[in-house]
Amino acid sequence: GDVYKRQVHGFLCHNFSQQPSPGLNFVARARQFSSFIVLLGKISGPQSFDPTYGMIVRNKDEFELPLDLETIPTPKEFKDAIQSLSPEQREFCQAFRSMQLESTLFGVVVIQIKPQLEKLLKLAPDGLAKEIDLTEKLMELFIKYQIPSDLLAFEEGPEEISERDPRRLEAVKHHVGEMFAMINAEKDRELAEREQEAEHARAQNMMDQYSRCVAMEEQCVSLSMVEEECYMEEECKPRRHVLKKKGMSKEKRGKHSAAPMNNTQTTSPAPESAPTEEPAAEHTQQPGSSAGTAGSGIDYTQIPKQLDSKFEALDSDAALRPTIIKPGSVWTHKAKKALLAAPTTSTMSTDQQKSKKEEAFDLLDGLTRAGALNCEHASLHVVLAATHCFDLELVDTVVQRNINPIEKVERSTLIMANTIHQASVQDMVTTSDYERLEQANPELVGQLPRALCEA
Repeated sequence: GDVYKRQVHGFLCHNFSQQPSPGLNFVARARQFSSFIVLLGKISGPQSFDPTYGMIVRNKDEFELPLDLETIPTPKEFKDAIQSLSPEQREFCQAFRSMQLESTLFGVVVIQIKPQLEKLLKLAPDGLAKEIDLTEKLMELFIKYQIPSDLLAFEEGPEEISERDPRRLEAVKHHVGEMFAMINAEKDRELAEREQEAEHARAQNMMDQYSRCVAMEEQCVSLSMVEEECYMEEECKPRRHVLKKKGMSKEKRGKHSAAPMNNTQTTSPAPESAPTEEPAAEHTQQPGSSAGTAGSGIDYTQIPKQLDSKFEALDSDAALRPTIIKPGSVWTHKAKKALLAAPTTSTMSTDQQKSKKEEAFDLLDGLTRAGALNCEHASLHVVLAATHCFDLELVDTVVQRNINPIEKVERSTLIMANTIHQASVQDMVTTSDYERLEQANPELVGQLPRALCEA
């Protein structure tokens, strides 16, 4: 049902020639132990809101968003521009103009979290007003852990319990306590598993180191055997030379020379097998080392068209331009990590803005049971903006043109207020101001009736 509050706001700014657009900021701030969801976007249809940005504001949070203003041509400029076009081109330009006018509807939705929690958990209204600790725990369960509401809400039994019965609140407290006990037990189990994995990794690392040491020792033994054999061969050469010099008999020289040859034959297989074992040891060791590493009866989309018609009919200077409001890309977030901590200010990146939006939508999905539960404590604010543009600078406007800019902006304000509030000038201003306005703009006061359509 359409139970939320709806408000339409008009914003008019003025701009002189060669003057930059005014710097506007959207600021959302929450008190301690209070929380709400803010959604920013466009009114895309008679009963639809298209959110572009979102955030959860709680516990001294402050979000500051710059607002960029983009003006579109006045109704007179638009008609003059399409006058010479073909019917097909003119039809296309008119459709594009309608899309531009619809984009001037800037929407802000504010959803109170605590009343929605009470409705979701089947508690009495204001049942969580004094339950600060329980509310904070519920927020943590919904935001951080995304616990389904069915596991926390009060369960209706065969016995009928009144809405104000304290057993409802006690049941929710019991469910929250059990949920945190389960979460803490799961955390302890995960910590134990991580400790076991770390211990296993340390043991595996030690085994890999031991295998590398054994392989290096085998390699050293093989190299030492090769060196000893080479040393023995070098030792035999001078001995054979001495025996020949002494003139030993051929038979005796053969006997003495056979001894070193026999030693060489017994040790010769070692250098052949050592080169084949060394690469094998490196190959088996390599894998071991790598393993160790919203809607109502009002069609808001028609209001910009009504304003455009009023601008064309009543703005004789053709100075009122419909304005599109767009949030800027550089956000500022001021927050406190703890109750007694000093506030910190940071600039939010695009990824952080996206994360805040997803966080807000996840919480909204849980609070409404994926849209099955209405948000009664919510408000929709529709903002329409326009800019009164002067052709010259302030001094030139007053001196050269002999124009009072205050009266011009005041007249533009009355045109917007009459369309938005659906009220006559006499109803919107005091008696003294009405007499002054009637003297300054008699034709305007006479052309602004009380209401052109029902609110």
